[in-house]
Amino acid sequence: MSEGINEESKTLTLAQIQRPFLMDGNVVVFVKKWKKRYVVWKDDKLFFFEKNYGKEVPKEVFIMSSDTTMTTEIEQKEKKSIVRFKGVSGEIMILADESISFIEMAFKLFKSNLGCEKKKEEIEKLKVTQKEPEENKIPPWEEIKNKINIKSKINGKELQSLFKELGKTVTEYYFYSIVKEIINQWNDDEIIEFGYQQFCEEDLEDFGSLFGGRDNSSTEIQFVLGTNEENILRLLEIYMKIYKQFKLEWSELTKCLLVSMACWELFSNTELFNFIIVYLSKQFDIYQLLTFLHLYCEFESDLKLPLWHSFPSHIELLFKSFVFIF
Repeated sequence: MSEGINEESKTLTLAQIQRPFLMDGNVVVFVKKWKKRYVVWKDDKLFFFEKNYGKEVPKEVFIMSSDTTMTTEIEQKEKKSIVRFKGVSGEIMILADESISFIEMAFKLFKSNLGCEKKKEEIEKLKVTQKEPEENKIPPWEEIKNKINIKSKINGKELQSLFKELGKTVTEYYFYSIVKEIINQWNDDEIIEFGYQQFCEEDLEDFGSLFGGRDNSSTEIQFVLGTNEENILRLLEIYMKIYKQFKLEWSELTKCLLVSMACWELFSNTELFNFIIVYLSKQFDIYQLLTFLHLYCEFESDLKLPLWHSFPSHIELLFKSFVFIF
């Protein structure tokens, strides 16, 4: 299982592996036979310890990569779910009953992080290879806006044609500004049909990044539908409508929300964050809500923001609001 792992990974103690983790907890893993282990999933490695103790060194280490696959099946004898990973470190099986949703979510976040890293590399490569004459071809925003305003309302098909006409460089340079100018005129069904079904090819995570982010032309975050509570509520209702109409998994909706909030840089010390959590408390059960908060906590920890376990004032306010909800 530990093939391809450097010696340093094998000798790291549990205390030396720094948070945030994609997940951690007690599992049963198959290593010649079924064994109880404490697993820590950090970046691309799964460390399996005999027990949850700071000075423990891993008994097994499994390395993940972009080629790693995850499948679930039912173990016939025990009638329990088995998660099977296959990758550069070989194969590993985890008997996962109650923890299966956490493992699935961690795997999706791992894959999502790989995608983000790849995108960053592509952007950096583009910056290096981009030539000055190409930059000079980018028209001013007013010229693009005039193209949009020729018609009172542009539909999804016409928006796709506009992207093709402008070309990849110009579209990426003004992407959120263009989308904001056009989508604001659409109703919810039109947004779902174009944004989710056509443009994002029914990928809810992709759809989550459609409503806010930075153009290549600016450092300012563009919010496509606006940032007041009414607009955020509309977007949340659109997410919920897709979730129910297309019968998606809860984990897909959660990942969409995490991607959206990351793109908006919407942190827990903002009023809108509290507004979103109160809304979710009416849609999720308490266990789903706490799982979402746990994942978001890891996201903020990764950005070196105030840690939740220190209970800063804005988190205390959030917890107090739950008293009236539950």
